[in-house]
Amino acid sequence: MVVVLTAVAFFGGSFRTAACFLKEHGYLREILSESRLNRRIDGYVWETLFFITAEIFKNRNAGREYITDSFPVPVCDNIRIRYSQIFQGEEFRGYIAGKRRYFFGIRVHMIATALGESVEFLIAPGTESDLTLLRQYDFALPPGPICYGDKIYNDYKYEDLLQEAAGITLKPIRKKNSKRAEGDFTARRAISHTRKRIETAFSSITKFFQKNLCGDFTGVCFEGYDLYSCYGS
Repeated sequence: MVVVLTAVAFFGGSFRTAACFLKEHGYLREILSESRLNRRIDGYVWETLFFITAEIFKNRNAGREYITDSFPVPVCDNIRIRYSQIFQGEEFRGYIAGKRRYFFGIRVHMIATALGESVEFLIAPGTESDLTLLRQYDFALPPGPICYGDKIYNDYKYEDLLQEAAGITLKPIRKKNSKRAEGDFTARRAISHTRKRIETAFSSITKFFQKNLCGDFTGVCFEGYDLYSCYGS
């Protein structure tokens, strides 16, 4: 746990650098090998830490309001895609609609409370659609939740299924040609305002990433990380 927290706080998520620093400066007398450390972090630390914090966030979310969205994590600049050693294949070439540009890497899909506190997430290749990953969430939420989303989450059949099977109300921002009304202006404004809070959660995570891409390193260690996993940072 010390290695993980040190890596995130001071070394852009590099466990290797954090472990070397802690050992060389005498903060830890003994430390696991790099491969065993990665296995220990991937198999225990992430899952346990995230499960505990997610339960705390859900318990104090009295309003039962949640938000779902995703953000990209590039592993290299576009000009270096062919040299990438972390990921290879066109399935990792995604598109950022807001910036009108492509990126190469993964996309983190997240469910957060109305305060922007993450309670569940999935990691998938950059080309995977948000709507596709929506159907892979566990939705392990307290009874009677309302989940807000962007326009891409409009799927009437899945909305009805969530409501009937789990009592979850999915409220995406409706498209102009939507057959389901979104309500009056006040209701639409409230949904939009609530949904934007997840951007705060994204910013609080990505601020620990290195700003400059150096080789194939983005500041996040993906060694031993399984895509589509529901636990992590």
